[in-house]
Amino acid sequence: MRSIKTKKLLRLIVSATAVLLMIAGCDDSGVEVSDSKAVQADDTSVLADTGSETLSAADAGPEFPVRMGDAENLLFTDTGRIFVTGANVAEITADGAVMLMPDNYGIFGGMAQVGSWLYVICNRYKTSMDSIDLNEMLKAENLSTLLGLLTDAFMDKVILRADLDAGGPDKLVFTEFHLLTGMMIANGMAADSAENLYVADMTFLPTGKIVKVTVSGTANPVTSQETWLSSGNGVHSPNGMCIRDDILYFTDYNLLSSKQASVKKVAINGGEPGDVQTLHSAAGLYDDLDAVIYKGRPTVAVAGYFVGNVLVIDEETGTVTRVGGSTLQCPSSVHFGDGRWVGTDEFIVTEVGMLYEPYSGYGNRVSILPIPE
Repeated sequence: MRSIKTKKLLRLIVSATAVLLMIAGCDDSGVEVSDSKAVQADDTSVLADTGSETLSAADAGPEFPVRMGDAENLLFTDTGRIFVTGANVAEITADGAVMLMPDNYGIFGGMAQVGSWLYVICNRYKTSMDSIDLNEMLKAENLSTLLGLLTDAFMDKVILRADLDAGGPDKLVFTEFHLLTGMMIANGMAADSAENLYVADMTFLPTGKIVKVTVSGTANPVTSQETWLSSGNGVHSPNGMCIRDDILYFTDYNLLSSKQASVKKVAINGGEPGDVQTLHSAAGLYDDLDAVIYKGRPTVAVAGYFVGNVLVIDEETGTVTRVGGSTLQCPSSVHFGDGRWVGTDEFIVTEVGMLYEPYSGYGNRVSILPIPE
């Protein structure tokens, strides 16, 4: 296994790259994975809430905030289960966050559900560092391609999947399902009605893209990957993603713009993209988002990473309401409650805190936030 020091170095490299490239935007307002081994946590350890007793499974739900290192992406399944990614993949149970993967396996990102399958993005640490081809680096067309080659030496960008029908957290086993190629940092993910997967390549530079992964077959699935949208189509450095009624919503970042952060949408027409539309833009950085019909109106909620709040956008009027009063600790993901453990008048929010620092009391939690009237 790669040493802890090397993994910390890799996290530092990725984190430093992100910070340096984002600092100008501080908000003032067809491959099968050959190594498709099954992976699951060594045990089903639970991160209980700091300062509270471990909860009983007989309780109606967990006591929020729930501790989760590097809390990033959230997913409600169609049966109401809640999954969260960050330093690990976890399911939120009545007792807290149950870890599903081995420690120090990788950096986990977006999730999507297709049928009984839970798909998870993982930038997986390699057991040994690949040699870096200097000729390939010299031929790199741009800085993001160069950084992609560097991250390729340390990690594989893969899509994992587990069968939710297997049972509870202790029964979930992940397999490495698809090896993503030509990407710097695989981040957000969503699935359309035709069961295609869409993945954001976050570069922090205006050279990112959205790739489409098509899955054929069930018993022995074969995957193919293609670039679906790129910088020539109004995409710069995409991050969070969600799909409602076969419309892909995503956050984007353009280092060269005075309004770096934006929320965009694009229709999926028979698997092909329509025109990219911008719903909202401002100085700063937006992370993950959710798009629903809320009280009869098309509404988008967006995590405002730097300013510590959630933006609620009325799609029809363009009206923006900010929730959280700048009190959230670097929010990364936000979802409207489904009425089970999170009320329909509440948001569930991940607070990542400092990037790649999963242990402190700053961030590293999943919280509940009331939705304003």
